[in-house]
Amino acid sequence: MRSRYRKLEWKHILVGDFVHLSHDEIIPADILLLRSSDTNGAPLPREFTILAKENVLLRGCVVKNTDFVEGIVLYAGNDTKAMLNNKGPRYKR
Repeated sequence: MRSRYRKLEWKHILVGDFVHLSHDEIIPADILLLRSSDTNGAPLPREFTILAKENVLLRGCVVKNTDFVEGIVLYAGNDTKAMLNNKGPRYKR
């Protein structure tokens, strides 16, 4: 049986891609959370607000306390919040 998903390196992920991440995987881009499960596999309740900032998973974070997360890529590559906040080394004057 073929998998519904295919593995990609983070540099090949584009804005608008649908991603599925498993437990202990590093989040490769800023993602809007659409679906998840807790450690028992129970889905999130339907009454949560999808566009709340709590539902944005940031690049570099690790999937914990859940079996999987699925979402849509909002920002990828150098446009992620982590990369925009990284201005390079700071020097003392």
